[in-house]
Amino acid sequence: MQRSCAHAKMYARLESGRGRTLASLHPPRLTRRTGRAVAKPSKKPPNLACVNPSQYKSVQASTSEYNQQKQFLSHPLSTKAQTGFDQLDWVGRQPQNPRVEQLNSMKKVVLCLLLAFGALLTGARQDLPPATNLPTKEVTSPKPADPSKAIESSITALTNTPVRMVEPGVFQIGKIRLDQRRRSVTFPAVLNRAGGLMEYFLVTTYGKTHESILKTQAEPYHIHLAMLLLGADGPGNAEFPGSPANGVPGPVVHPSKDIIPGNKVAISVKWNAPGGDVVHSAEELIYKQDAQAVMEHGSWVYNGSLIVHNKFLAQMDGSIISLVTDPVALINNTGPGHDNDLIWEPNPGNLPPPDLPVEVTITFQDPPPKP
Repeated sequence: MQRSCAHAKMYARLESGRGRTLASLHPPRLTRRTGRAVAKPSKKPPNLACVNPSQYKSVQASTSEYNQQKQFLSHPLSTKAQTGFDQLDWVGRQPQNPRVEQLNSMKKVVLCLLLAFGALLTGARQDLPPATNLPTKEVTSPKPADPSKAIESSITALTNTPVRMVEPGVFQIGKIRLDQRRRSVTFPAVLNRAGGLMEYFLVTTYGKTHESILKTQAEPYHIHLAMLLLGADGPGNAEFPGSPANGVPGPVVHPSKDIIPGNKVAISVKWNAPGGDVVHSAEELIYKQDAQAVMEHGSWVYNGSLIVHNKFLAQMDGSIISLVTDPVALINNTGPGHDNDLIWEPNPGNLPPPDLPVEVTITFQDPPPKP
């Protein structure tokens, strides 16, 4: 009877709105060991004998609500859902790591700054004047190349080369020094190869260096201009079998038994040594295998190369002094063996040291032409 009255009082509290949880629908009981209050649902319906008639309707409503909640919670899906909600609620109540909270705060601050910066850029763009007010740049097409412009290997470049006077009778043309009184031209060079078969005594650094004793950075058309100023004949005369009157090389091959005409010249090489200057003729730096001796003296002629279709061939090939017949070179050997490219070697006993600058001098042997 007392227990039924307690149930009635509990339902009365539900009616007043003090609590509607499942645990509050049943009176707590004390455990023997811990003494804690544990809610235990009652299997018996409430006894309404102690309930006042005025409260009977409210108690009856509470009893029906109790039965509905009990039926709902007894369903398996409802039990699983309630368990999941309890787990989610427990995870949400877990305290977060302070470092994670700090990183989240920093992300929010950075996001706010980016949004503010974007707003500023948008406002700045709106303040700019329209593109139609900007000055327009006139677009011009590239100018066509000037066909009359001189190129390095053309005869026009040869005639437009500047000549500078160093002193009376001495002139500078590029790397070439012209001595009018001695009728000579001098320019720098360096040892290129000290062994092997050779076809050239001197070429440019872009010439046939694999078969030349010396090499130079002097330009062939500068050398030719200096020799013309000293009275050399022009290249490609009609008597030369390799350059007939039409300016196209003829039957002369390389090497050939044909002797190229030209002005007789002497070639010497000079360099500084610890004991003083060393001077050798070009022939003393060349060894001839078939004669087992140095090259014979007095066999150099200045033929001046060839000009074909307004191109100076010596400038194009870089050939300056040839040991075998080569109409493209400026200077040719006309002595014995000029038609054999298998007998010429450097003379190691008279060669300059490697990488030591030397001076090559070309001197006219013929008397100067009459004015």
